[in-house]
Amino acid sequence: MKRLFVLTILGVVYYLVAIYGMAIFSFQPSNITLLWLPFSFAVVFIHHFGIRSLPFIFMGSFFANFSGMNNGDLSLTILYTSISALADTIAPYLSSLLLKKFVDNKFDSIKGFLPFILYGVVIPTFVSSVIISINLFMGSYISSEKIFSYIILLMFADGLGLFLIYPIYKYFSKSDTKTFKASLYSFLLYFRVIVWLVFILLLSIKS
Repeated sequence: MKRLFVLTILGVVYYLVAIYGMAIFSFQPSNITLLWLPFSFAVVFIHHFGIRSLPFIFMGSFFANFSGMNNGDLSLTILYTSISALADTIAPYLSSLLLKKFVDNKFDSIKGFLPFILYGVVIPTFVSSVIISINLFMGSYISSEKIFSYIILLMFADGLGLFLIYPIYKYFSKSDTKTFKASLYSFLLYFRVIVWLVFILLLSIKS
């Protein structure tokens, strides 16, 4: 019962973080944002609670995305929102799985940076971004010409969130803070560079 309560709270946290992100960073459709922090939160939740957290991530994503996906037809809105929520659930699950297998054992070294990008960000977010972008097209939320740009945009939005949250999570989850402090500084240095590059890219996409 206690675990159920905690997981419910985590689902609510996911929802609130998503709503906040949509309020600050969103554009059309209104549930698409330049920075998607719920992805990184979901990865952390899955790291701690495993697959038990997946239904709560799904529900958090569903309710957060529902208003932005509302097209006036309730049944279609539920369908398209459910597909997006499913993609938002699959991506952090894949990311958590791949990070545990390929990255976490060398996260305290700069050698883990490229594997972190590949396994933690690129592979899982590519899967979810393709699903979401095609879903948006099928629901007539975007035109076919925007599918590719939305895939790139969604990947970066998820990736930025993971770059921001995951190193901090790893830092505070370990008792040996010396090694992880160096790792944290290294990742945040790369993060600054990536933020500037992505910022330029997103400006070009929005224009």
